[in-house]
Amino acid sequence: MSERLISNPIEEAYYEFLFSASRAVLLYHYSSLLFEKFPEKLPDEHKEWWFSSIAELVTRLQSHVDSGSDSIPASPLERGDSFQFRYLSYLIQAGFLLTEFGKRSGFPEKVDFPSASAEQALIVSFACFDGYIASCVRIILASRPRKLCSQKQATWEDIINHGSWDRLIESMIDKRVVEFGHLNIRAKLARLRKEFNLDISFNDTVIDLIEYYEELRNSLVHNGGLVTPKQMQRYRNISSGGIKFTYCDEPKKGERNELNAWQIEFSVEGLQFLAGAIKDSAETKYFSSAESSAS
Repeated sequence: MSERLISNPIEEAYYEFLFSASRAVLLYHYSSLLFEKFPEKLPDEHKEWWFSSIAELVTRLQSHVDSGSDSIPASPLERGDSFQFRYLSYLIQAGFLLTEFGKRSGFPEKVDFPSASAEQALIVSFACFDGYIASCVRIILASRPRKLCSQKQATWEDIINHGSWDRLIESMIDKRVVEFGHLNIRAKLARLRKEFNLDISFNDTVIDLIEYYEELRNSLVHNGGLVTPKQMQRYRNISSGGIKFTYCDEPKKGERNELNAWQIEFSVEGLQFLAGAIKDSAETKYFSSAESSAS
């Protein structure tokens, strides 16, 4: 009989994270090659679509601007929410083009796709890590539901509405996962140690650097990519510890973050390192033969 390559659900979640994060980095590298000197290297059929689509967007919005109207026409918005969303989305895209490249009926000579791709790679990688933490929490609590015990209370109505014990436990696990989702990486690790007795070993320097990139990710998602005071403080904390950021300049408040390949790869490698430490500890604690015998 052949031996299973993946022996437990924690390991399965770990490899799923590795695959997803690596895919984000790979997509970044390949898209950087594809969009180098964009749109010159695009296949002819895609190049034609790009030029015609951009020209159409710019021409349509230019006509609206030239009409002298200072508000969005009302009639398209009365056709339903889905159409309203598509129409506003079109205006936003076209408005961006006009703002970025001037009011002209042509198309942009240069679009910074590598930066957009790098930002997406960072955002997706941290999202994958959050998903991995959520999976680990679900797996452990599903196998050890007594770890849900706390001082929190539920009404009889809540209990009855769930309809069964399994649904009640599932709902409690969902709430615990949401609680983890609101924490930063350092707090997540601390809670994993405290609640699940995981012996997670890691270098504080690695955590400091990952926290910096986590804050950079937050700036991309919540602050339009502009440097935040928290990000600046993370940078200073690391620098004061003797670590040199040789691959990027010190961030300045209000400036836009710029990412490069080194930063993407380093941040993902750091997340993979932490994921491995969590896997090793969770496997030892909850899925080793000795632990199973004790249970």
